[in-house]
Amino acid sequence: MRKKLTERQRTIYEFIVDTIRTKGYPPTIREMMEEFHIASTNGVRTTLSALAKKGYIRRRPMLSRGIELTDFVERQLPHTVEVSEVPVVGRVAAGEPVLAVENLTIVTNAGFNADGRGFLTGGPGHTFGWGPGGGQNDAGGGYGGKGGDALPYGVGGAIYGSSNAPVDPGSGGGGEAGVFLGSGGGLIRIEASGAVSLRGQLTANGAYAGGWGSGAGGGIHIRCRKFAGDSNGVIRADGASGGTSRIGGGGGRVAIWRSKDISGGTVRASADGGYGTWSATSTGGPGTVVWGMLAEEGTLLLLW
Repeated sequence: MRKKLTERQRTIYEFIVDTIRTKGYPPTIREMMEEFHIASTNGVRTTLSALAKKGYIRRRPMLSRGIELTDFVERQLPHTVEVSEVPVVGRVAAGEPVLAVENLTIVTNAGFNADGRGFLTGGPGHTFGWGPGGGQNDAGGGYGGKGGDALPYGVGGAIYGSSNAPVDPGSGGGGEAGVFLGSGGGLIRIEASGAVSLRGQLTANGAYAGGWGSGAGGGIHIRCRKFAGDSNGVIRADGASGGTSRIGGGGGRVAIWRSKDISGGTVRASADGGYGTWSATSTGGPGTVVWGMLAEEGTLLLLW
């Protein structure tokens, strides 16, 4: 069992966790100084050393954002897939540790699959899907887009999370049967200090639910200095289409941030809502896809 935290240690630890959840990366020492009005870097370093000694974080002193949550803490962030090493092919279990890489290459016919690895669908005793955007009863799960409705039985799951920095998995669809089929898509995060080259597939789609509400698409979040790829490169965080009842899940969230792009726009990215035919509102809403540009290191921006 880990040792208890002091009040100062707890508040700084919670700030670190919240920053990672909302932005996808930990705060710097300077940012913690500003947040808590600490006069010197030594004050923050002492607290970080105590958190590391008590097993709450790991430190990488040579990096400005060199803070990692421990495996114990990371397992408390359910259904999260962290992508960090290559070569990797096939399905990746949820809850993998966060690791940064310099360069990442995903070749043709390879990739990462987090389909259906998000929040679970509903079932007996809990007919709402799990997650912030869980569908009601037989309705679809939501995330970047609203889940499809199953009127008059249930309303589709709500929209939540950040479009620019998705750090959440997709929510599950609602269901009343004993089979958990319509789970949301998981979360794939890639942070590379160098290049990411995508010629394979990254998928975090919602799961098909048979006769119940389908899962929402999950999240895919990439940050790198240079992004490359070709027409074989695919990034998908789509909501699942409905089964017998045709209730679709909402689309997920995709964000690709890079300083330089040499892919020529050939890599395809989508966060579409799942198709539904039960009613006019049973198709899941579209999610979000953000292609953002980062400033190169050493760039001076003048605002007036």
